[in-house]
Amino acid sequence: MADTGGQEKTELATQRRRRDARKKGQVARSVELSSFLLLLAGVLGLAALAPGLGCGLVRLMVGSVDAAFAASVTVETLPQLSRLWVGEGLRLVMPLWVMLLVVGTGAAVAQVGFQVNGDLLAPKPERINPISGFKRIFSKRSGFEFGKSLFKMALLMLITWMTLRGEAQRLMGLADLPLAPALGVVGTITLKLAGRLILLMVVLALADYAFQRWQFEKDIMMTRQELKEEYKETEGDPILRARLRALQRDIAVKRMMEDVKRSDVVVTNPTHFAVALLYEEGMAAPSVAAKGADRIAERIKEVAREHDVPVVENPPLARALYAECKLGQMIPLKFFQAVAELLAYVYQVRRGATGGR
Repeated sequence: MADTGGQEKTELATQRRRRDARKKGQVARSVELSSFLLLLAGVLGLAALAPGLGCGLVRLMVGSVDAAFAASVTVETLPQLSRLWVGEGLRLVMPLWVMLLVVGTGAAVAQVGFQVNGDLLAPKPERINPISGFKRIFSKRSGFEFGKSLFKMALLMLITWMTLRGEAQRLMGLADLPLAPALGVVGTITLKLAGRLILLMVVLALADYAFQRWQFEKDIMMTRQELKEEYKETEGDPILRARLRALQRDIAVKRMMEDVKRSDVVVTNPTHFAVALLYEEGMAAPSVAAKGADRIAERIKEVAREHDVPVVENPPLARALYAECKLGQMIPLKFFQAVAELLAYVYQVRRGATGGR
């Protein structure tokens, strides 16, 4: 992460910061949760596959013994026999291996999502630097993880000791029981111990996942300066953008003032709004050539007077046209009557000023 420059990280991470952290392999992932799910899948898988696995192992052992007596084991026959034993062994454990692979992959994807990142596989000098390696080994986080592992082992041993202590009388009486009842007692105690250990591991895994999420959010937090720098990189310099917007407004106003020069009439509020209307032969209806409020309205009226465009005061019509009509848009049907009367008045005044021509 970027250097904070001594500033305190007080701002939540942005989406860009999260994407950058993900590309670098910094994600919120709990090893405890993945380990628990793998252990649980292994136990359930062994329980489900135990009959078939046991029979297969018996067949493999019997076949191996038969093959050893039926054929002489020599340097020439040993590779063939080894391939037979290894192949049969792999066939027996393949379902359990596939189950663990699916559960392990699913646990990782469920926590951090699926992403292929080749950058993490690229060789980097700092990874083989012994000094950097010692720093990672003896860092605060490594010490914390080591302490967490010791705490977990202590809890597991405590639960095991308390469970066996509570069953001490039954365990001591196993010697007086026949084999079948003794195995039943051992199975009951084993299930009780396994249940308690699994419950403890569930609590530890969920607590570790919550802690990893909190630690991840804390690590990727940003300082105010980092937030400003990222905003500048993504949105641009605020001062430059403000100047650009001002320049765009000036260009739009100049273009609008050129349209005022050829307008037929300017309707005013008279102090707050000004709307210039244009009607040419072939147009279905008059259109709004320019409009503005306050300072822009004063400029529209100045340009109109400089180029002999009539300026007519009609506050209701000026307010309505300014509020409901867009620049360059033809006026709506409900304004036809009022605008037609206004244009007729303007044309009548112009004919009178030119001697009826």
